[in-house]
Amino acid sequence: MALDRDGRTDRARAEVGVVLSLDPLLRRLDSEEYVFVPAADVHFYRTLANLERGAIAEARFALRAYLAELGDGPYARHARVRLAEAETRVDPRELEVDGGIAPPDARALAAALSPAVRALEDCLPASHVMKVVLVATAGGIRSQPSHPAAACFDRVLGQAGRLALRGRGGRIQFSLPLAGRRVAAVQP
Repeated sequence: MALDRDGRTDRARAEVGVVLSLDPLLRRLDSEEYVFVPAADVHFYRTLANLERGAIAEARFALRAYLAELGDGPYARHARVRLAEAETRVDPRELEVDGGIAPPDARALAAALSPAVRALEDCLPASHVMKVVLVATAGGIRSQPSHPAAACFDRVLGQAGRLALRGRGGRIQFSLPLAGRRVAAVQP
C-alpha cells in the first residue's frame, strides 16, 4: 500500500503478486493476525489485490468503501485518483463467456466498454458487485431486455460504438461485473 501511494506501482504490483501467491483469497487479511491494519485500509489492500487479478469492478467497489470509511483523510486524494482510473477500465479477464472468448474479441469488448463503465454503474444500486449479461454484435452492445435497468444500460451502451467481432456468428453473450454507484432507490 505504501509503495502504491508513493507512485511505485510496478513494485507494489510485484509485492501484491507475492501476497496473492501465498494467500490468493486474502484470508489472512480477515483474520485477527493483522490487528495493526486500520479498518479502512483493508479495503485498499483488497483494491490492490483485485487490480492485480484483473477484477476491476471488485476494485472499484473496494475503493468506494475505502473512501466512504476514510472520509477526507490524508490518502483520500490518492484513492480518488485510483478510483477515477478504475472507472474507465474493464479488464478482458472480467468478461465471462460460455465456452470462452478469443483474446482479440475480449480486448475489443473491454476497450468498447471501458469508457462507459462509470455510466453503466450509475444504472445500478451501490450495494454490491453484480454480473450483468450483455450481448455484443457488430452493431453494438445491448443489455438483456428483461433486466430492470435495461433502458438505462442501453442508453449508455448506445454510445459504446461498433465492434469488429470474430466468430460466434458475430454475436457474443457475456457477463460483465459492475459495482453499482446509484444511491437513490429510484429505478433508472
